[in-house]
Amino acid sequence: MFKVYGLSPNVSVIDTGEQPDIEPSVQATIDSIWEAEKKKRGKALFNGRAFNVINITPEQISGYYVNYDQVLAQHREPDLFDQLNLRPLAVCGLAVVKQGMVFGLRNENLTSDAGMWELAASGNVDDSVRLDDGSVDIREQFIRELCEELNMPKSAVDEIAPFALFEDAHTHVCDIVFETQLSIGAETLFPLFNESGRDEYVAIDIIAQHDVKSFVQLMKGSVTPITQEILAHKGYIKLMASSA
Repeated sequence: MFKVYGLSPNVSVIDTGEQPDIEPSVQATIDSIWEAEKKKRGKALFNGRAFNVINITPEQISGYYVNYDQVLAQHREPDLFDQLNLRPLAVCGLAVVKQGMVFGLRNENLTSDAGMWELAASGNVDDSVRLDDGSVDIREQFIRELCEELNMPKSAVDEIAPFALFEDAHTHVCDIVFETQLSIGAETLFPLFNESGRDEYVAIDIIAQHDVKSFVQLMKGSVTPITQEILAHKGYIKLMASSA
């Protein structure tokens, strides 16, 4: 289940600077989950900062930054939402080239949706895009995700605009969704991707708009829920009533 919020193309994100206290018993649980995850993933795991949403309007999203170990702990134990109240902010979108939409196959070692296809690209909103005035540059965040995950130059982003926020009722992740037009085509993007380290995606594909429905049906349960929701929202596929 997802709740969808319409957004202005000029929506802003503001860091309020809050730092809520965490109960010692909850912190102990966070630490335990983090240590267990470190044993599995080693140096690939980094305890950075992630943006937590407090309020959403079409014109502005407000919240504050928390350590990523809190986000991971709530992801592993959803009941922690009662204590942490985390609604992690992320970015994703429809990246379009002249041949169609760009999809990425997520690496098996990722924390969420491992081994599944998604609309490229996606990522948490971290504090590297927080400006001195407290504003958060979500457009820059999405462009960085595109460039890093597809191994493409920033100059290839022709148009970019957010149109909605999708909040997952189970994980409470809030995805700002962008529509993005790329100036490069498949003949350029595939070679660029093949030169990447493939940390996030092990493969990419470009699907023509009229073939999206068939692609999702062919992949069956291997397309991420948020991707299916976005595609349904834009009219490319239909979801069962229980998933809408």
